[in-house]
Amino acid sequence: MPSSSIFPILLLLLALLFSITKANLDETCNAMAASNFTIDYDFCVASLQSDLKSLTADARGLALIAARLSLATATSTKTKIDGLIQGSLDPTVKAILGLFSNSYSNMILGLTGFIGSIKAENNTDAVEKLDFVKDRSPDCEDSFLEGGKRSPVAKEDNDLADLTTLALAVTISLV
Repeated sequence: MPSSSIFPILLLLLALLFSITKANLDETCNAMAASNFTIDYDFCVASLQSDLKSLTADARGLALIAARLSLATATSTKTKIDGLIQGSLDPTVKAILGLFSNSYSNMILGLTGFIGSIKAENNTDAVEKLDFVKDRSPDCEDSFLEGGKRSPVAKEDNDLADLTTLALAVTISLV
């Protein structure tokens, strides 16, 4: 068979593979949005599609992607918080940010454990670890408002809450 006739077949197979995996991503996000009112379908798709592995991922792979995105968000937020602590002259802001820095350190450890449990296919342990992370997720806005301040990490804190909720919902679907 001439190589020029193989090219259209390869394109067709790639298109079929993409539509199947895209369907898996769409089905997962539809199911997550339908079962949890706090998960937005568009957020789910946009977040998971940011990782090219989502094109071939099953539900476990999608849970790992959401977990890695959560870990990256927690890590970058902690870095931002630590920088804000160094640059702040306001003792109230420093104290609140110090609490969040510690909390984010614990969440990073929990998310790392969660990823290990997902990889080991220990779904129940993974859910427990992510519940631990979500229970420790600080509510920056409230703490800053109590101190009469506006949170400088509100967006990041909300993003982390959304990503960990997504990771938890996908993981619960594996149990």
